[in-house]
Amino acid sequence: MDGIWLHTKSRERMADATEGFLNEPIRRSLIQVLNTLWEKVPRCKIHDLVRDLTIEIALEVKFFDIYDPRKHSISSFCLRHVIHGQGQRYLSLDFSKLKLRSIMLYDRYFFKLGLINFHNEFQHVYVLHLVIHSVTKLPDVIGNLYHLKFLALKGIHNFPSSLGNLKNLQTLHVNEYILLCKLPPKTALQINVRHFIAPYSKPLKRISKLTSLQLLSGISYDQWKDVYFVNLVNL
Repeated sequence: MDGIWLHTKSRERMADATEGFLNEPIRRSLIQVLNTLWEKVPRCKIHDLVRDLTIEIALEVKFFDIYDPRKHSISSFCLRHVIHGQGQRYLSLDFSKLKLRSIMLYDRYFFKLGLINFHNEFQHVYVLHLVIHSVTKLPDVIGNLYHLKFLALKGIHNFPSSLGNLKNLQTLHVNEYILLCKLPPKTALQINVRHFIAPYSKPLKRISKLTSLQLLSGISYDQWKDVYFVNLVNL
């Protein structure tokens, strides 16, 4: 994820290195494991005090900033923003002098995606996480975010063909078993994601083209009959 760099051995995958960093606070009982899957930890939770301390340190070192609608301002030194509610009010701020890297917007009442200036103000974003009111389709201009590596969406289930322009996209996380998603037919031929987490509603005939795929979740067993597995060597 943007801003987090792990120094790993030449043949060590970043996912493996990340797991090592996660296991240390688990061993110290700072993080509680909710469940395990094949000796991995897919879900965990932290104590409120640990959470508050983490946020306090992150704000202190200006790793990210949390939008406060009462002040209606955001730090000019932080390139990563977290917004809890009041998404429309947040987007009325002037971002012209910022090259934002990460945006995490949590607002169940926000549905005006047209207010997000994908053309200019957000064109440098690496991480985009939207938890918003259910809307039909992501706007075509999402394809302008050429630097985007991580895209997580809840409340959106139709995607434009311009999604195929996101050549650097590594993680696509959609809805998480809430709404079935529909990717454009040729998208699998254009993007090269490593992590695809989505309740997908169509046959996966083209999924074998995603040769860098390491994680696939949300797919029902009957969708695998037409998949050619030989190319999925990293899965």
